[in-house]
Amino acid sequence: MIMTASVASAAGARFGTWGETHLPVMAIDLILLAGFYWLALKSDSYWPIWATGFHLLSVISHLAMFISDSVRQILYFSFGAFWSLPVLLAMVIGIARDRRIMAH
Repeated sequence: MIMTASVASAAGARFGTWGETHLPVMAIDLILLAGFYWLALKSDSYWPIWATGFHLLSVISHLAMFISDSVRQILYFSFGAFWSLPVLLAMVIGIARDRRIMAH
């Protein structure tokens, strides 16, 4: 899901501007959020819950642009991009812990 969303976001970033709500990237992020949410509901692990929460914060950056026009482009882009790192960390750490627990 993350790889597909990354490729789709790179393609979608060409259509729109970071000076206003970037609708193509927002749509991709909402679809990814739904995927994370579905995974969190179906999984026995905790990392999908954390990944969903971190990605929700990224989606909120899109909503901030709807609410306030005074949000600067760099803040909008940075806030959305920043929360991608904790999503990946939650996934890597969570999967490693799950594998270690299952091995014992």
